[in-house]
Amino acid sequence: MKLVCTHCGLPFASASASRDRPVFCCSGCALAFRLSAEAGTDASARPLIVTALGAVFLEFNQMLGAVLATLVPGGAWGAISLALGLATWAALASFQFQAGARRLCDLFAATVCLLAWGAAAHAARPGLAVAACAGFALWAMRGLVRGKISGKK
Repeated sequence: MKLVCTHCGLPFASASASRDRPVFCCSGCALAFRLSAEAGTDASARPLIVTALGAVFLEFNQMLGAVLATLVPGGAWGAISLALGLATWAALASFQFQAGARRLCDLFAATVCLLAWGAAAHAARPGLAVAACAGFALWAMRGLVRGKISGKK
């Protein structure tokens, strides 16, 4: 069924959404809506905020580990960065699931990120894992950017 995102107004297709409650095209729009005054209360946004902040914290530390792995060869920083990358992926996938972003393209983005992380772990390249998780984070938060560009608050 064709729907229109409650936050950004973009059309999207969904097989399982109902018209009697707000619908969102992505997890970023769901978060932006819940953070805005349109939602009426902030209680529903707390788990999403905690998950989003956790993902940002993990992604930052994953990047720091990748930089340290480059600067200090032979240390454990590469393995630490890769482990943080897997934790970042799990937090972002949880964020998308909590926000209701369960369309095929969302699952595809999560799978591509996980496969890229696996390739990075296999090749011991923490920089590739950082890029994969950063791309997934941008995908998960794209509704926030869309709302800023279109002028919606």
